Amino acid sequence: MYIMLLTRVDISFTVQWLSRSLNRPTKSHLNAARNLFKYLNSTKDYSICFSYNGNTVADLGPKLSNSSNTTTKLSRDFYSKEGPRPLTTTSTTIVDSRNSKGSSRTSIINSSLVPIGFSDSDFAGDKAISKSTYGYLYKLAGRPISWKTKRATTIALSTQEAETDRLTEAIREVQWIIGLFSELYRPIDHPITLYGDNQGSITVANDPALYARTKHTLLKFRYVREQVKAKIVTIIYLNTKCMPANGLTKALLVSGFQSFIRLLGL
Repeated sequence: MYIMLLTRVDISFTVQWLSRSLNRPTKSHLNAARNLFKYLNSTKDYSICFSYNGNTVADLGPKLSNSSNTTTKLSRDFYSKEGPRPLTTTSTTIVDSRNSKGSSRTSIINSSLVPIGFSDSDFAGDKAISKSTYGYLYKLAGRPISWKTKRATTIALSTQEAETDRLTEAIREVQWIIGLFSELYRPIDHPITLYGDNQGSITVANDPALYARTKHTLLKFRYVREQVKAKIVTIIYLNTKCMPANGLTKALLVSGFQSFIRLLGL
């Protein structure tokens, strides 16, 4: 738990899954814990390393949709001789590139220090009690600065409801990030970009007219909409296979987990 909270984002789901059975552990849990220790021992060099000048490219893997370029405002210098100043606009951009074989890839380029978020949920992922698991991840200069994996306390009745729960939790974390930057005398004066992979929840967050169809989660939808309207956060769609938070909510196959590690920037 300690190492997961500090630097090892990649083991968040496993630790969360093991913690569910602390009261009644079985042999399968013990074997999983042993495998986790073996994994940690073989990946001692995994760490969160920030580049000196903050110029980082986070490769998002194979391009799966024709997303338009997105630009976020930020300043080029985090600290300057002139003293504190807010993060204003320059560039965090989603771009397309091609490798030597000609296949297209999608990347997020961070030209300076600006936080960006990713959130995901696994609807009814806990088969024993049908509860969903949500997770979020925030990056700065292409590296994780805040993350969380948690099983929901109540049962979601639909995928959209589960996605709304994860949006609510992810946006609440934005308030902490804004406070952190304010304490560092670098107030954020623009919406923080939050990427999600569920079109329905994003549409509802940006369209108040759809509230009547989602009365059972009205308060959470109103909270999300309020934060969007106040320009605290901007919610943008990102394909699931390009989503760094995907590995925070479910167990992945080897190929998927390797992609997850790369997206985390470890």
